[in-house]
Amino acid sequence: MKIKTLLFTAVLSTTALFSGAFAQSIILQSEDNSELHGANITIEDNEAKNIGFIASGDWARYDNVDLTNIVAFSAHLASNKTGDQTVTMHLDDGVNGTGVPGTAIASVTANGKTGWQNYVETENGMLSQSVTGSQTVYFVFTFGGQFNIDLFTLKDAASLSVADKIKEGKIGYYPNPVNEALTIAMPTADYRQYTILDVTGKVIKKEVIQSGVRKVELNVSDLSKGVYLMNLEGTKNSTFKFIKE
Repeated sequence: MKIKTLLFTAVLSTTALFSGAFAQSIILQSEDNSELHGANITIEDNEAKNIGFIASGDWARYDNVDLTNIVAFSAHLASNKTGDQTVTMHLDDGVNGTGVPGTAIASVTANGKTGWQNYVETENGMLSQSVTGSQTVYFVFTFGGQFNIDLFTLKDAASLSVADKIKEGKIGYYPNPVNEALTIAMPTADYRQYTILDVTGKVIKKEVIQSGVRKVELNVSDLSKGVYLMNLEGTKNSTFKFIKE
């Protein structure tokens, strides 16, 4: 099976403050499945392949998928009918017997008529547990309206959007690198003050965050180019690194 891996823009880890990390997503193409149950691979007019002729309860199996650091997945769906279309990701852990989908660890749902060749990515479904190493995974399909599948995307934490980070209870910040305005989105209103420090630990700027505020936009245009640390303090404390261009 071919597993296609995409490398996205470099982002900075909030745990390793002085080291960079690359966001990595694993792309599972429809035609690269190890087994289909019920559904079939179809070829569209543009010769693109997808999983089609899906009945509710059908599934696709992918072997040897490295789930280390994977925290979410999404699916690219196309449908010519309205109704909920749900894809659930399962492990092959023998819970329901040998060779069938086991424990469900994430799901995504779309609702809408897109047209058969207009594929739209679902929202991210967050994994309910941490899984490491090479695994066999199943994607199980249920629906109120028929749909086709183009591909699945497995994502690590660095690949998630700001909104997804907030759902996880993490700080979201963008853009990074930044020229003028740095936006910080916080999952709770537990932060009361922010402090910007340079890499030597010198305090560059310190301001109070108003009570109840969960999103702030900071003017950093006056900062010199370089790497800075942002400390958020309150009943919770968080630190991340950003780059001023």
